[in-house]
Amino acid sequence: MPKAIEPLGASGPLLDRRLWVAAAVPILAPLVSLRRIDALKYASLLALGCLLLVTVEIVAFSSGPVLRASPLLNPYSNSSRNCFPPNGDLPCRGAVSAATSALDAVRKVPIFVFSFTCQQNIVSITNELRRPSQRRVAAAVVLSEAVAVGQYLLVGFCGYFTFGDQIAGDVLASYPASPIVSFARVLMALSVVLSYGLQSHPSRSCLLSLLSVARAARDARRREIESVIAFGV
Repeated sequence: MPKAIEPLGASGPLLDRRLWVAAAVPILAPLVSLRRIDALKYASLLALGCLLLVTVEIVAFSSGPVLRASPLLNPYSNSSRNCFPPNGDLPCRGAVSAATSALDAVRKVPIFVFSFTCQQNIVSITNELRRPSQRRVAAAVVLSEAVAVGQYLLVGFCGYFTFGDQIAGDVLASYPASPIVSFARVLMALSVVLSYGLQSHPSRSCLLSLLSVARAARDARRREIESVIAFGV
């Protein structure tokens, strides 16, 4: 959020990350307290909508000279990176090429692994399906993976073809500091907050299950001790 509002003139406490973390807690608290994962469907749809709007923006920035003629969608003007001259030259658009180093490609593997970090929810989703047949589970997995892969490829290709090998690690940092980019950052922050419930749900379920097992073992042990005492008396 600080990166989103700083270009809009915000200053002081509004740029403190801790303030925004505290502001997100009232949203996070109910999301991480839901018992069933299907209760998160509306929050998840809203998060996906936010990511879809960011994807549309990145595609619009890469859509050629017609859109780039508009100051609002020109990725090569007024950049916060200060490397785009006003005459339209593109010194920040680096070379566009396929993978040139196997080692560099391997180093990016963790990014792809964590891109699909919600796979731990498949157990909860399977348990909550109306008819959890193998076919329906496979369909849910294939559909969700296809949507994720399609969006990742679209963002990756559009961002890379816009800036080439000069693209920043944070693709939004490559674009000019403008209200539309700030809006994209707000959407990204909102999607992270709304997705937190999905990330914490399996961990919470596992913890509650372990506590339940520990409580049952403790109660069984107590009954054994009480039985021994009763027989001894």
